[in-house]
Amino acid sequence: MAIIAFVLLFSMKFTCKSKLLSWCGKNLFYIYILQRIPFIILDYIGLSNLYLYFIIATIGTIFLVYAMQKIFRKMDSILF
Repeated sequence: MAIIAFVLLFSMKFTCKSKLLSWCGKNLFYIYILQRIPFIILDYIGLSNLYLYFIIATIGTIFLVYAMQKIFRKMDSILF
């Protein structure tokens, strides 16, 4: 409880204006949903190097998020 209170009070006092954190916050749902796809593919391939696995999964997730953004924006412009 003390750690949560400290983080809450700290975040109320100081703000972090990071483009990376802002982008992650705006696309949090896509990241959450799509992160599993690279994991499944890399497990199927049998990649055992932990660091390479992490890097490829992160890049793959970011690529999928960008692709989904473009697809959904296109769909929104057509439908609405």
